[in-house]
Amino acid sequence: MNDKVYSTKTHSISRTEYCENTFSLTINFFELSFEMDTYKLVDVFGFFPLIKAIKTNISIPQFNKGDYHVRLNNQNIKSGEIYNYNDIAYTEGVDFKNSQIYYDTSKKIICIGEIDYKHMVIKVNDYIVCVLDQKGILRCLYIMFDRIE
Repeated sequence: MNDKVYSTKTHSISRTEYCENTFSLTINFFELSFEMDTYKLVDVFGFFPLIKAIKTNISIPQFNKGDYHVRLNNQNIKSGEIYNYNDIAYTEGVDFKNSQIYYDTSKKIICIGEIDYKHMVIKVNDYIVCVLDQKGILRCLYIMFDRIE
């Protein structure tokens, strides 16, 4: 696994996982990459405009290690393709399109969504923590990175 880097030049987070058989779901200008066969989240990368974000002290909530598997409304997806999260994921109206972005540069954490929501917390890998509601819908996403360039 490569280091996850936040670039101040492009306002983006680098991709760390290169999986052959994946598809992506976009939220605004960043991507969630999922394994094609299992729908398991493997990476988060793309544009994160911290200029518009709220700088705050972020603490990752208590978590269990595990996998986040997205549930889709439409199973007609293809490997290598990119789809809009709010159009294809089962969300029951929980819209990530206009979610607030928070960041903590000293801890190297970005948080998207409902920062105080703490129902079910899953640490997917060294860089991703997902917070889900009682129906398994993504409510908050924490992305950790190794360094800022």
